[in-house]
Amino acid sequence: MHLIPKLKGDKLIWACSIILLLWGCLIFYSTSPSLLGKSEYTIVEITSVLIKKHFIYVLGGFVLMYVIHLVDYRNYAPFTRILLFIFFILMVITNVIGVNEGQAMRKLVIFGFSFQPAEFAKIFLIADLAAILANYYKNQKDEKKSNEIYEIIIFCGVIIGLVAKNSNSAGLILAITCYILMIIGGISKKFLIWAPIAFFCIALPAALFTEALRTKVLVQRIEAFVSTDLNGDSIIGSPDVQDSSQQDLAIMAVSTTPFPMGKFSGRSEIKNTLPLSYSDFVYSIIVEEYGFIFGGIGIILLFLTILYRGVVNIQYTKKAYGGYLSVGLTLTIVFQALIHIFVNIGLCPVTGQTLPLISQGGSSILAVSIALGIILSVSRTDLKESV
Repeated sequence: MHLIPKLKGDKLIWACSIILLLWGCLIFYSTSPSLLGKSEYTIVEITSVLIKKHFIYVLGGFVLMYVIHLVDYRNYAPFTRILLFIFFILMVITNVIGVNEGQAMRKLVIFGFSFQPAEFAKIFLIADLAAILANYYKNQKDEKKSNEIYEIIIFCGVIIGLVAKNSNSAGLILAITCYILMIIGGISKKFLIWAPIAFFCIALPAALFTEALRTKVLVQRIEAFVSTDLNGDSIIGSPDVQDSSQQDLAIMAVSTTPFPMGKFSGRSEIKNTLPLSYSDFVYSIIVEEYGFIFGGIGIILLFLTILYRGVVNIQYTKKAYGGYLSVGLTLTIVFQALIHIFVNIGLCPVTGQTLPLISQGGSSILAVSIALGIILSVSRTDLKESV
């Protein structure tokens, strides 16, 4: 109880973030036995190592969020470009010597510690774009003083290409977020017209430089979703993987949920059959265990609340930089959550997007916590008490 008054900034964002982190612990504890037989871990190692590791990431995420929100967000501006460049280099290295998991090289192992550089690069790209747009706004949108706009468009294309190389959906989410932020930033029509073209023309070579875009996987997943042979190979989906089976199981978990309370925590019947029930398809298990109202609608409302507070709060910002940071980082988090939910209920093809703060994955938890910490720093520094 003594800690609560010390949490500064938007209280609703704090509440939603903490609930999501704790809910992630509960659902990972429930789904972790599904790892048995699908990994090198025994049941003892799963309970003593993986669950403990997840709890450590959750605690680390909360600490990061708390420490970052105490610092004036304007102090981060000089470092975002440096951090973006560092993680850009790490992304390139990952595509050369990274760990291959799920047909993609996303993880990099350094001194025994594995992480996904792309998760952090996305956050720092948005932060750097926000700083450049704020400078553009400060200079009264003087194009002669805004050469950085050209630089960030090029860099956006490169980062989007590297992200899309391993995850088309993540690259698309990042591209849409960057473009929306540019629209909000009021850049000239010339930039708005050429930015999408530049994103694609630069992203494609960037992806090809580190192998090929996952176009084949993307087409196969779309084929499985629409049940149509799109590439003319007489095969719907992948010949090696049942592309629709995971989504079918997720939809089954949702559709067989007793209304309105669900089957209660730990009693999912699908989690041991559904691959990646602890990450890519965790929302379906949440609905199955906690019901449509508390689980299904509850999760959606938590993310929509974060979106509402992150966007509405910009009307109180004293600096353009704070407003761009808040809306850009908020959109990144919520877009990913909505895509994950749409996949789990069968509204779009399988994408491999995790549910922020809930799905298993240390890099995602820490990166999203950093983003929320910055958003809370904006609300603490610049915004009126709004709750």
